[in-house]
Amino acid sequence: MALINIGPKTWFDYFPNEIIFHIFEYLSTNDIIYTFFYFNRRLNNLLLKNQGYFAHMKLITTSLNMWKHIRPIVASYVQSMHITTIDLPIPLRFFPNLKSIIISLPYDFPDEQLYIILNSDQFKNLHTFKIKQIETFHDRVLDYRNLGNDSYLLNEIILQTNILTTIFNNRNSLKTFEYSPIILPFRMFNKNRFQTNYSLHSLTLAITYFDDIFFWIKYTPNLKYLNVQSRVPYDHENSLNKIDAKLEYLYLKLNYDHGHNEEIWPTGIDFIQLKNGIIQFSSSLICLSLNLVDSNIRPRHEFPFKGDKLKALLSSMTKLKRFHFYAQLNGCDYISEDILSRFKDHHWSFGTHENYIYTLPFHFDYLHCFKHLNDIKSNNQKILKTNPRIWHHVKTIALSYESICDESLMQYLKIMMPNLTTIKFDAFEFNDIKNLFVRSNIQLTNVTTVRIKGFLMEIGKDWLINALPNLKHLILCNIELPSIETKFEAHNIVRWVLKASSWILVVDNITRSPGNSSTTFNYPTDVTLDPMGNVYITHASNNRIQFFMSGQSEGTIIVGITNTSQFIRSR
Repeated sequence: MALINIGPKTWFDYFPNEIIFHIFEYLSTNDIIYTFFYFNRRLNNLLLKNQGYFAHMKLITTSLNMWKHIRPIVASYVQSMHITTIDLPIPLRFFPNLKSIIISLPYDFPDEQLYIILNSDQFKNLHTFKIKQIETFHDRVLDYRNLGNDSYLLNEIILQTNILTTIFNNRNSLKTFEYSPIILPFRMFNKNRFQTNYSLHSLTLAITYFDDIFFWIKYTPNLKYLNVQSRVPYDHENSLNKIDAKLEYLYLKLNYDHGHNEEIWPTGIDFIQLKNGIIQFSSSLICLSLNLVDSNIRPRHEFPFKGDKLKALLSSMTKLKRFHFYAQLNGCDYISEDILSRFKDHHWSFGTHENYIYTLPFHFDYLHCFKHLNDIKSNNQKILKTNPRIWHHVKTIALSYESICDESLMQYLKIMMPNLTTIKFDAFEFNDIKNLFVRSNIQLTNVTTVRIKGFLMEIGKDWLINALPNLKHLILCNIELPSIETKFEAHNIVRWVLKASSWILVVDNITRSPGNSSTTFNYPTDVTLDPMGNVYITHASNNRIQFFMSGQSEGTIIVGITNTSQFIRSR
């Protein structure tokens, strides 16, 4: 292999291998290949002798000419491919030993590209396949009774049928499958097209109905790990299927259906069905996680806030070693001492603040409505003082309107929540936040995202700059901003750099009036950027999502049809 003659030696030639490997730990595989592979002969040989640096790659989207020279050397070492673009510029056949494909996008992956992956020879040899839709841009109210007149629903059924029949069959080697878009109700599929998959051990799904869980896992008799998000079960729904599965890890996140009519079904959530579903795995479960924060639980619901019933459920699981629980009690401002006292005889430690209750240590990534440690009550106060890892799983925190970002709170967040990356300030009024931001010398260097809702940006700007030096994403919702010409009614998109005194136009609508062409908007409501700087914009009145390549002013429609009755709503 011919190497580029780089001339004189560089400082890298004086570094021992250990230092170079340490530098590599801070870089992605793609960065290492593009930066060092043709740097000099020594680094070339070092990389080829340590092929693990090629094992996990992000799909190449730039410098394709350079990649043509590198691919014959490194492609056979690639075992895991991370796809973050809507295109597949390099065919998967170039990676003969691929074992894992992970698709992570803030929008739908194109159907035709997905079919290429599903029908490729490499797919049959995969051990892991994940489709992780980071953020859902549009929400559709699907009318399952009107299938013939809803083209969106029909296309979704065809797409999901192709995906799921490829997964649930005996012709692949998959051990892990994850699919974050919501799967349509099981009854809408032709069940005769599914086959038993004996190799699947791990399944992560977002499904429509709770009882659908027990239809899907009957095709995976050797399943050990199940992570499911669904709406809560209701007492008017069908009873659960009986299954014989030896699950060891069960993670449930149940959401309230805001379309549920409590006048027709007044008793609401069916906790008996929830308990009966969990009990089916009682002989084998090692870990059980229940996230009921969004389940709209009310004081009238005995379970899970009746401690003896929860205790009886957990006691039936003879192998259970880990139990994680998180719930919100709606209809009250805080969890009373009476409710907390019901858990005093539990083997597990519980904590409460506001109207939230959870197991300790806290094992969820989102902590709601937090004010300060002093406001947390527990049936085991000792754990709050002696366990240094009590909040280590927290990545996002929503601060209460009573929070004060002073020295003590900043110090606590820095030490006790080392993995914190996102802070949310929600629904603050001016009088609530005029004393919120207190000058502090402590910096939260891991925090990269802040979401602010409901107050003047000028009040917190200095605090954001000083306390969060690595802030990359600032999301402003319903904010009174400095006076500008470009706003919602001006039909264009702007960016404000924190230390700047003026706005920068990201996508400029010169006429400042609504339109439906590729360069105009009609009440843009939401915007997001991908890692390449491309812009995605939803329109309230044009019923579409537009894609703008970085630096370009002409957009391409990727979802919706302009001037149709289809409804696209930001979520």
